Amino acid sequence: MSKKITAEFLALTLCLSCIAGGKVRIDIKGIKNKIPLSLGKGNKDIKLGRIKETTAAEQQYTLCATSRTGTSKDWKKYSFSFTPQASGLVSIYFRGPVVCDKTGKTLKVWVAYDNITVAGVKAKFGDFEYANKKDFFDGFKGNPANLVTDVKDAQSGKNYIVTWHSSPVLQTLNVIKGKAVTISFYAKESNGKLPQKTAGPSNNID
Repeated sequence: MSKKITAEFLALTLCLSCIAGGKVRIDIKGIKNKIPLSLGKGNKDIKLGRIKETTAAEQQYTLCATSRTGTSKDWKKYSFSFTPQASGLVSIYFRGPVVCDKTGKTLKVWVAYDNITVAGVKAKFGDFEYANKKDFFDGFKGNPANLVTDVKDAQSGKNYIVTWHSSPVLQTLNVIKGKAVTISFYAKESNGKLPQKTAGPSNNID
């Protein structure tokens, strides 16, 4: 009985974001290579913590950056930092919040991202102007259906991405022990309707 209650409580906790909805969420994972991550600072609109959907032992290798309020129709700039305590590969996931219906099913709450910059480590910047459906996002991985191209409402240029929690866009970074990494980006709300076609199914990137 206690295990059932604990599981139900965890599910409820993970779905509390459905109250606000549309929040920015960036996950960083160094679990596979056991890269501990020290939380840095976020700007006034970002809250930093650990990824709740991991075990207690794994949480030291994770970081979860979420916006304090939901996104709006206008692009807004966010930034945060972290410091790896070992050198190696970590993955950064740009996604949407965990939002559930009454049955616990994860809903598609979309968030748009553009003009992503990374300081403190070699990385591909996410302006997405050199991206295309064939080679995807010029250094990023995910579902090509999440790429919005040749539009007037991009924050920079004509391209950007839209994601939801189970359909993120990610990049793997080779971080250096003790060297702080700062990630800056713009985000806004999205309904997930792309100019080219309706967004495809989840790419099941964990």
